Amino acid sequence: MKTRILLGMIVGIGFSSSAQLVDDSISMLPGYVNESYYSLANDEQANIDNTNWDLAFDLSGYGASIRTNEHTGTEVYVYPNGTDWASVDTTGMIWNAMHNSETSWFIGAVDQSVNTANPFDLGWGIYNPVTHHINGDSINIIKLSSGGYKKVMFESLISGVYTFKHADLDGSNEVSATVTKGDFTDKNFAYYSIVNDITIDREPANNTWDIVFTKYIAELGPGVHYGVTGVLANNGVYVREASGIDPTTAAYTDYMIDSVINVIGWDWKSFNMSSFAYDIVPDLSYFVQDQAGDIWHLIFSKFEGTSTGKVVFGKELVSSASIDEVNDITALGVYPNPAKDQATIVLNSTAESIELSIVDLSGKQVFNDVINETGFITYPISTNNFLSGTYFIQVRTKNGLTSQKLVVI
Repeated sequence: MKTRILLGMIVGIGFSSSAQLVDDSISMLPGYVNESYYSLANDEQANIDNTNWDLAFDLSGYGASIRTNEHTGTEVYVYPNGTDWASVDTTGMIWNAMHNSETSWFIGAVDQSVNTANPFDLGWGIYNPVTHHINGDSINIIKLSSGGYKKVMFESLISGVYTFKHADLDGSNEVSATVTKGDFTDKNFAYYSIVNDITIDREPANNTWDIVFTKYIAELGPGVHYGVTGVLANNGVYVREASGIDPTTAAYTDYMIDSVINVIGWDWKSFNMSSFAYDIVPDLSYFVQDQAGDIWHLIFSKFEGTSTGKVVFGKELVSSASIDEVNDITALGVYPNPAKDQATIVLNSTAESIELSIVDLSGKQVFNDVINETGFITYPISTNNFLSGTYFIQVRTKNGLTSQKLVVI
């Protein structure tokens, strides 16, 4: 709920020291049972129960990731003894649980068993580049929030339809189910409850929110995973971290954009063992570029913890895309997309110098070059050495950065 306007007014172009700073807050409720989808321009869009689902299915055009509800303690394991559904035996089960990626929405817990030697292995299944079908090749064991176990096999993804089945470990209570991408409009994921055998449409439209306040699993050290409460960015939203500097003097132009979703994450706060309350890191703030290209300064001021799930923060519009963001790039595209052996980037530019780079979902740069020409530009790039997956083409000029998604198959 928005509480007050602190000072000033928005003026002119870009950053202004007299810009408008607004205090706002959200509450995930006691125990963080809800999660809050938030728009920096339009405030909270949805505050939704985060305990009523077990699986989330990627709805993007070429997406196939499957996430699990780690907020409720759901755990997923790969069954190591083959694909004989009838003879699943978990006696002596000491396998390691797999976890959702905290840096990318496109890598779920069920995807983590990928064989990196096979470029068509997606973890739970194998992609066929001829038919464009994904066929399941493994059995997963899922521990539900209740403590009970189910065996699950994701059988296929064909023409936008996920087909899967689940049953008790002894084969009883078997259920066959489907999730169809076309049943959902402008959503990142479709959700499914194994317990209730229902598909749930629970997200707000993905073009209406920038960040989500939620509980998730983070890797605090090698092999050490723990539940944390923090903030993840939506697809197409980019964050710059201003660390070690007073937020009142931080300027977004001093920091590079990061494409991972957990730049904000959870560590803007720490638990004080003396006061038994949370302290906010004082010299840390974030610049968030929303889907419209506007840049907002986000400054946390209070976190009340599990008793209320309340987060208090300030936000300030420091740059408007409609005025000064990347106005020297008037067009950016790529074809074919998905690409197999080669992709051609097409852009129209008035910039004297363009930095062109490609990054993968972890934020690792896999290609970089500088273009010193203007006008209509076609730039072919070989993708033969790229692993199959999703990348971001980033075009940077002195006025800012714009990006385009590239899928390599």
